[in-house]
Amino acid sequence: KQGELMLASNLQVLTARWPEIASRIESCATELSVEPTEGSAPTLSVAGLQLSSAYDPLREASIQAGLVPMGAKRATIYGIGAGHSH
Repeated sequence: KQGELMLASNLQVLTARWPEIASRIESCATELSVEPTEGSAPTLSVAGLQLSSAYDPLREASIQAGLVPMGAKRATIYGIGAGHSH
């Protein structure tokens, strides 16, 4: 499954760069699940709580990005860093 492969790939990077963080994430792996969405990208759930959109995370992120004015000198971006790209 695409979501599980993405999670495994991200954990490899975390293990190499921040092993303590990776260890903490892996210790709660039974509470982690990658769920399909109505869109093309999966969402991550922790203990049943979805951390991103259940509909279409990529489209919704694109909408939010489009709300930043073109002349803005600064924008704050936050999220779970699930690795979605398009």
